[in-house]
Amino acid sequence: MRYELWHSSSDGCHTFFPANQHPGDLPEDARCIWTVEASSWEAANAAKHDFLGWEPYRPMPDNDPADPTP
Repeated sequence: MRYELWHSSSDGCHTFFPANQHPGDLPEDARCIWTVEASSWEAANAAKHDFLGWEPYRPMPDNDPADPTP
């Protein structure tokens, strides 16, 4: 699935979503700055964090089948 990262300069906000679920309420100046093909939301977020130079993405425990904690 393809995911898109949009950025608005007016509010300094990033918005990230599956390409087929484009939100209708993005600021007027929002622009798509990056896309990625990924097999899951978690993989897409890991790639996004890498692209933005952020610390590694850590999935919520509910979404990580390798994490045994409830």
